Amino acid sequence: MAKKKSAKSKNSKKTPSSSSASASTPRSDTTKQTEANIDQDKPNENGSLSSFSLNNWRNLYILFAIPLRFVFALQSSYIHPDEFFQTFQPLYHDNEPWEFSNSDAIARSIVPLNLFYRPLIILATEKLQLPPLTVYYVVKLGLCLMTWFVYDYCLFKIMPVKQERVKALFFATTSLLTMVHQAHSFSNSIESCLVVLAVWIIGDLRSHLELTSEERKQLGHGFSLSKLVLLGGIMAIGIFNRVTFPVWFIFPGWYLLRFVLRFPFRSVIMVSVFVLTSLSCIYVDTVHFKGSFPIQFEIPTTIQEASKIITTIHQLIKEAQTNPETMTNLTSQLVITPLNNLIYNTNVSNLSQHGLHPYYTHLLINYPQIMGPVIFLLFPFSTKYVKTTPFLSLFSGLLILSLVPHQELRFLMPALPLSACCIDLGLNPTTISSWRLWKLYKSYIIQLWMIFNVASIIFYGILHQGGVVPALAYLHEHVDPTSTHTTIPGNSVLLFWRTYKPPTWMLYNSMDHQGSKLNCSYLNRDEHDLVKFDFENSFNENGSCTVVDFMGLEYDSVKSVVEKAIVKKDKGVTDADNENVYLVAPFGDMIGITIWIISKLMNSVSRLSLLAWEFTK
Repeated sequence: MAKKKSAKSKNSKKTPSSSSASASTPRSDTTKQTEANIDQDKPNENGSLSSFSLNNWRNLYILFAIPLRFVFALQSSYIHPDEFFQTFQPLYHDNEPWEFSNSDAIARSIVPLNLFYRPLIILATEKLQLPPLTVYYVVKLGLCLMTWFVYDYCLFKIMPVKQERVKALFFATTSLLTMVHQAHSFSNSIESCLVVLAVWIIGDLRSHLELTSEERKQLGHGFSLSKLVLLGGIMAIGIFNRVTFPVWFIFPGWYLLRFVLRFPFRSVIMVSVFVLTSLSCIYVDTVHFKGSFPIQFEIPTTIQEASKIITTIHQLIKEAQTNPETMTNLTSQLVITPLNNLIYNTNVSNLSQHGLHPYYTHLLINYPQIMGPVIFLLFPFSTKYVKTTPFLSLFSGLLILSLVPHQELRFLMPALPLSACCIDLGLNPTTISSWRLWKLYKSYIIQLWMIFNVASIIFYGILHQGGVVPALAYLHEHVDPTSTHTTIPGNSVLLFWRTYKPPTWMLYNSMDHQGSKLNCSYLNRDEHDLVKFDFENSFNENGSCTVVDFMGLEYDSVKSVVEKAIVKKDKGVTDADNENVYLVAPFGDMIGITIWIISKLMNSVSRLSLLAWEFTK
């Protein structure tokens, strides 16, 4: 009896919400103590943690969680080219970026795209035969639903008591990143969901480690095998999705290591799933990018066939030990995308092509942009949650990613749900006057948080580069020779000026381009001399399409290229009437070039369509 009493006293001193409560674990003394502390902090009902100093948080949560998520998922804003060029473009095999086209060092795995995007695209294109714009919205809705389920479920499990859950869900749901960025097809959107899932399971591992031997005996079983299997798969897929995925678990990984050392037999399952999933990703990537796998074998259907494959691998390992060149030759034939990505990004000269930033960019610029005024309720302004699993993961990610010289805001997308768990709304002041001041301070910060996110959501969710996607949807109907909307079947020149890189996958009906006679070629300012390009001989057959990305080219150079693309008949070009020229540009820039076109090229026999549907940053 004395021992049990001592164990209880020891557990009651643990930090509140130090880890998530395992689904299979009974309510611990830590949770009860946390609830007691919160009750003591509440002077009255209006000052409780669940009210947030707002009249009705439930109405705001429902408003943001249900209708507005879908509203903004169906908007056409364009945040960053990677949302198309690391997902849709490689899946459609159209104008693929270097990560997927450099045969010597493929830096992006096709596996996450096949898991999270391909099924939805196949459903929308082949089964439902939807146009590209609708396919785009279907994928965004899928990401929206996945984020909704993962965030709400995991944050509910991570936080130990009701008030803490309400707080985390409220701030995670009403944020710009959840409402807008998570519905865009970034690899960071997938990473955020995987990080939250992993933090939930690691938190449960931590809770299991903190149980006494008597409490484990009361459970009657060990830690959930299904969670270990899930964690092994999450870790593998997360690494092949983004090579920076493990940095979020440098500090929480201590509890994972402790669990492996204390429960080695159960940990074998997690490690085995991680290894098998990683090998499967390597196999799929190698076959996809190389066309075949260097080791020929069939998928085993019996134990004997599986044992033969294991024997073959064992023989290769033994041969590699005696002859290292064998393993070197083998790995050179494999596509190991995380390794290639890591090698590329550790070279500063490579990163300089994408932009180098000061080491403080994440901490002083990007992270404050994500959290807005609520940053004053987080560490270092509050130290209440510094021992919790979400904070350890947040601190780990921010610290390690700040050491990388290329820093973009979207790299910190997993920080949002973790930060939402660490916002301190507790009523720490003891006197009535200080409590009233704290309540007023907290109320103003939350109101500023709402204003900050509403303004950001409107800008990034609706206006930012909002005309590029609708322009491509229009061009899809008028450029493809097989389209019923094409009034003059022929060749086309698509000019994009002062917009983001055009997502030209939207010109096709399906990923395999089945039934399409469109043949596109691509030019951009960085790789081609656009002023000297020969548009007269750029078309080989009906359906040829030249996409020109001017980027930020000077006004006079753009006029020169537009004139060459339009005026052809005077230079002996035949069938000029069948050549369509389209210009996509911001509205303000379009006005000036339109006046010039009207005054200089009124007699041109070519057809020029001006698409001025663009709102830019």
